Amino acid sequence: MYDPYSVLGISRNASEEEIKLTANDMELGIETIIEGDILEKGIVAIDAKIFSEIVRKLPDNDVAIETDANFQTKITCEKAKFNISGKSGEDFSNLPYIEKEDYIADNISKAIFDERPIRVTMEEMIAAGYFQAGEKMFLKKGEVYAILTEDAKIRYRDEIYDLHHGAAVIKGAKADRLNGFTVWYVERDGYRVSIDEIREKYREDKLKR
Repeated sequence: MYDPYSVLGISRNASEEEIKLTANDMELGIETIIEGDILEKGIVAIDAKIFSEIVRKLPDNDVAIETDANFQTKITCEKAKFNISGKSGEDFSNLPYIEKEDYIADNISKAIFDERPIRVTMEEMIAAGYFQAGEKMFLKKGEVYAILTEDAKIRYRDEIYDLHHGAAVIKGAKADRLNGFTVWYVERDGYRVSIDEIREKYREDKLKR
């Protein structure tokens, strides 16, 4: 049996605003899906051991992953930058689809499955009254703010940005985009509340309907 930590690959399959992480050593596989801002759809396979070591060294902030035509992969987070070689993700084995109700956990006391979060947009949250066009969008600290527009963008110093580009501009980040849901705050009852927290509340309310 191969050492899974030396031969394991990991692929990233971008579809809309979701990133699929798949690890597979041909005997054991695992897959999870996380949210992300996708600038261009694609797939790449990289060494999982190297990737996991890099992740452990990264700051607790948004991570940007870029690949070129030769599958050279650049991973950046704040000032940390790593370059690793990858290979075509099309050649990477996908996991077979298993219906959860047909799955039997053999000798496992508790099986935990990843659930995809419901995809929601700022536009629908504005329409539902969770945000108001014209309200101020703040950073967590400080008095700098932008104005939320009717089409779910932000206006800052007479320029219009989407949530993610605007977050990078106002924070002065080196990256072109940051995850705006983790950057922006609005005021509710005298306190600043993360728009990501409000998004989670909207998801919960939507599931109850």
